[in-house]
Amino acid sequence: MVTTKQIMQHGNDLKFGIDVIQVGSLFVHCFGILDFFEESTLTIDQYLHTSQLGIDPVNKWELIISSIIAVSKHGFWENDLRVDPRVAYDIISDSAIFIFKIDNNGTTFIVSNRLMKELYDY
Repeated sequence: MVTTKQIMQHGNDLKFGIDVIQVGSLFVHCFGILDFFEESTLTIDQYLHTSQLGIDPVNKWELIISSIIAVSKHGFWENDLRVDPRVAYDIISDSAIFIFKIDNNGTTFIVSNRLMKELYDY
């Protein structure tokens, strides 16, 4: 059984705040509006077919599925993606992070294997 716990909530209005939960070993960071990341990220297909990030394809699929499960546990998740999920590289943890943007007004979720405190000042 995967446990979910609230890590932090900053601000009463998600448009300008951040809400973070932990689902198992993953952290789901939720932002009201976070744009302009498409040019510096990969599509899921690109991520699966690149040798970058040094992870074999089976483990990549496991990370993708775990990230989808984790983001679906967040209270602000609405199941309606605005764009396909994107993948970025976290140089601090030497791992992939997954970015999901829903179609309500652009709420953005970043799923990572660590609490990314540097995102709070964005």
